[in-house]
Amino acid sequence: MGLNNNNYSEIKRKLFHLLALLYPVFYNTLPRSTVLIIAGALVILDIIVESMRFVFPVMNHTILKPFSGIYRDSEMNSISTLLWTFTGAFLTMFIFTDTKVVTVALLYMVFGDSLAGLVGVWIGRTKLGRSKKSLEGSFSCFVVCLLVGLFFLDWRVAVLGALIATIVELMPLPLNDNFWLPLISGFSLTFLKRLFMLPL
Repeated sequence: MGLNNNNYSEIKRKLFHLLALLYPVFYNTLPRSTVLIIAGALVILDIIVESMRFVFPVMNHTILKPFSGIYRDSEMNSISTLLWTFTGAFLTMFIFTDTKVVTVALLYMVFGDSLAGLVGVWIGRTKLGRSKKSLEGSFSCFVVCLLVGLFFLDWRVAVLGALIATIVELMPLPLNDNFWLPLISGFSLTFLKRLFMLPL
C-alpha cells in the first residue's frame, strides 16, 4: 500500500511519540519524587508554550516549524496532543505508587498507541465503525500490551489489562487517548490486582 504525505506524517508522529519511553525509564531509575518534579515541570512548561502560541500568534509558526509533520493540522490553532501526553503521564505517576502498575500503564501509552497507529497506516484495511481506527491496528495494540503485561504482571491481569487498554485506545474519548490510556490503565490494573488478591 502506497503512503501519502498524511501517512508519512502519522508515522513521524508515532515515532516521535516513542520518546515517551523516557517516562517509564526514568520512573524505574530515578527517585519517584525527582521524576514527579521533572514530569510536573514539563506540564507547566508546555502550558506556558501553548499559551504563548495563542497569545502571540506570530510565535505559533516559529514554535511549530521545528515539529513540521509531527503536529496535526487540527493542532495548529488548538492545544497540541503533547500537553495531554505530558499530563496523562504525570498524573499516572502521581496517583499510583505500584511501580509495576505505573510502568505497564506508561508502556501501554508508549507502545500500544504507537503500534496501533503505525500498523493502521501500513496495513490497516478493516475500519472499525465510523472511526479512523482499524482492526489490524487495534489487534497489534492488544498484542503489544499483552506482551508488556506478561513481563510485569500475573497473566490474568495482563490479558484483561491489555483488553481494556485496547478498548480505551479505540474509543473516541474527549481530549486525547494519550491522556486517558495510562490513567484508565492504572486504575484498571490496580483494580484487577486487588480482584485477584495480588500484592500491590
